[in-house]
Amino acid sequence: VTELEDGVFIGCSLNHATADGESFWHFFNSWSELNAGRETIS
Repeated sequence: VTELEDGVFIGCSLNHATADGESFWHFFNSWSELNAGRETIS
């Protein structure tokens, strides 16, 4: 995690043996929705 003046940057990597790109982005988008204060995720 890198803290910026107006936000943060999170680096992440993925091994294709555990998941594919679509599930990775679904997880990342769901995680960001929860951290944005949404009670339900899409």
